[in-house]
Amino acid sequence: MTMDLVKALLVGICAAAPAGPVLLMVFQRSIRYGHRTGWVTGLGGTVCDTVWAAVSLLAISLVHDYIDSYLGGLQVIGGLLIIGIGVAIAMSKQRASDASERENSKPGQYFLQALGCAFGNPGALAFMMVLVGLFRLSASTLTVPVWLAVLFVAIGSCAYWWLVSLLLGKFGPRLRPGTQARVTRLSGIAVAVFGLVVVIRGITML
Repeated sequence: MTMDLVKALLVGICAAAPAGPVLLMVFQRSIRYGHRTGWVTGLGGTVCDTVWAAVSLLAISLVHDYIDSYLGGLQVIGGLLIIGIGVAIAMSKQRASDASERENSKPGQYFLQALGCAFGNPGALAFMMVLVGLFRLSASTLTVPVWLAVLFVAIGSCAYWWLVSLLLGKFGPRLRPGTQARVTRLSGIAVAVFGLVVVIRGITML
């Protein structure tokens, strides 16, 4: 029982850790707006990881067939969504990151952006399926209820984003406003480039 929960926790951490659009968004939001906003942004990725973990545990073969059939189209649509979010980040107004700006940040909006980026990347589901397989987790062999395993996946992902945003939030105030503005632009461009790569991969699979 305990081992399955530990595995689920590690799945959540491993699912959140790879570099991708959500990590770039958390990086930028944490540096510019602080720990709380960065963490809430990361929770968008956590929600996606949690949903994909549940899907992978309950219907892994069915989902695998669906991905194989529609992966190209899903990647094109998801990649375009990611590009749009990246462009919006890169073109956002750059202001000095003072205390008042941090208080006026919009964590709810950033959460939704991260959620859109996470669900817009079909590779996240494929990666979750790989992790679930590597850790030998399945609904038929779990010694705990599926909902509890999924909850521990969420806890692992949530804890990862909490730590990352905490460290970046402490580092951000030391950067000059001009540097923070460049970080924002570069983060947005990187997210858009990631989306472009997803679109190109999707087109080649159509």
